[in-house]
Order: sequence, then structure tokens, then C-alpha cells
Amino acid sequence: MDNKIWTQVAHEAIERLAPYGPVILLGLESVRRQMGRHVERREFVTAKSVYALFKATFERDETPKGQQLLEQFVKEPGQHQAEMVTLVAEKAARSPGDFGRKLVALTNRWREEKRPLPPAS
Repeated sequence: MDNKIWTQVAHEAIERLAPYGPVILLGLESVRRQMGRHVERREFVTAKSVYALFKATFERDETPKGQQLLEQFVKEPGQHQAEMVTLVAEKAARSPGDFGRKLVALTNRWREEKRPLPPAS
């Protein structure tokens, strides 16, 4: 996959997470109360899945950049969204058989047109 596709995949995943950034660590009922609106369980679980993938991946990194950016992103999604897309796309391009494969599999859960998984390395 080329970098443009990785950027699209990253953007799609981050758009699912962004609305729930500040409340991603709460339970569903708390999220509903705090957001003041009905939140679909499936929608919230999807956002939590994206967050869990990013968190687990960035915790294994040698540098804390990814963890720090994820923490900043969940506090202020609007301000850090472009940086997150770039970081996630770069990470996926560097490890298509590992992180990239997981990212594509995750985004395929909600896509009508499934993307092919990158080959395992």
C-alpha cells in the first residue's frame, strides 16, 4: 500500500475516535451523560477499539512520542488530529504486516468496501 492509502486508513480510524477523545476512558453511560446525547453502543465500542490499538502499539514503541501524542489527542482531538493521522500513517507504512494489518482489519469492520490486508511480513 502506498502512503496515500495509509493516510486514508489512518484518517478514517481517527475520525471514529475523535468525537470520543475526552471521554474514551469512561463507560458508555457516563459518556452519554457527559456528552448530553444518546451514543450508540456500537459507535462507542468502535472508538474504544481504535484507541486500544493505538495505545497498545505506542506503548511498545521505543520513543514516547506516540503515547504523548495520543494523550494530547484524546484531550483535544481537534488540535491534534492532523498530527495523529500523520503519525499513524507513517507507523502503518513502516510496519504493514503488523500495525498496518491490524489497522486495516479494524477499519474493515465498519467499511462496506473492504480493503485488502497487506501481506504479513
